Amino acid sequence: MEMATPTEQTNQAGNQATQPPDNGDAGQRRATGRQTRGEGEQVQRRPQTEATAPDGGAGTATYFYDPLAATRAGLVHLAAVQKDAGHVYSAIGAYEKILIRYPDTGAAVAAVEGLLELAAKLEKEGKYYSSLNIYDKLEALL
Repeated sequence: MEMATPTEQTNQAGNQATQPPDNGDAGQRRATGRQTRGEGEQVQRRPQTEATAPDGGAGTATYFYDPLAATRAGLVHLAAVQKDAGHVYSAIGAYEKILIRYPDTGAAVAAVEGLLELAAKLEKEGKYYSSLNIYDKLEALL
């Protein structure tokens, strides 16, 4: 059996004292972003809307988090991923949602570009009615 030196024993004891106790749900709380309170009651954390300064919060924040802009960007990204994966009709639906929900934004411009690319692709594949349907929807939404 190997004996630890007094210095190693002190380091091990210090490490044990600084580590938080493992109560089993700590990883769950970090993964889900929720903290449990009491029996069955959960508290949802609100998203951070103001960025912290690089110096740890002592200075002025240089930017703000805009959840609406992040939502628009995420929906545009989702539609583009669907289009690239070949899920044409799912991509059309996502682009239509963007045009309906966020009509006068940069996301709407990106949606129009994506829909026009899909219409051209469908036309090359000989799916003329589907392509025409995209143009009809664009006219109605713009």
